[in-house]
Amino acid sequence: MKKLTFLITFLTLFSYAQPVQSFDFSEKSDKGFLFIPTNKVPADKQLHTAGHMFIGFTSYLSFEHWESINELEAIIYSFGISNIIGFQKEFQDESTTGFDWGDIRANLVGWAIGTYVAWQLRKWAKNKVKRMSDKERAKYKIDKIYN
Repeated sequence: MKKLTFLITFLTLFSYAQPVQSFDFSEKSDKGFLFIPTNKVPADKQLHTAGHMFIGFTSYLSFEHWESINELEAIIYSFGISNIIGFQKEFQDESTTGFDWGDIRANLVGWAIGTYVAWQLRKWAKNKVKRMSDKERAKYKIDKIYN
């Protein structure tokens, strides 16, 4: 599962490093990413997805770190923050470029990827702490065993 999570994360982030269109701007020259030609996904949607990956990742880890909030609540709060930010931006854009549901979908995809990666990372850390001996926990000053 760790390898699959790493692979999905790496491929997703790598896809954003590619140009939106190839240099000669022809359909044949675009190799695409995961069978989706990159010139078919606008740069705006890629930026929305990447931004909300960061928002989902950081907000989930921030909330999940609190002792009074459980894992499900952290996911719900992270989802709420991501949507508030996304809809606020779209309402600001309404007067210029217009409200775009495609941007909202890109935000949701980015949030889901970022939250999933953070959830897997947190799960890995909890399992690692559970497997530590008391001596190792004392060495790293870990006084709480995660349930």
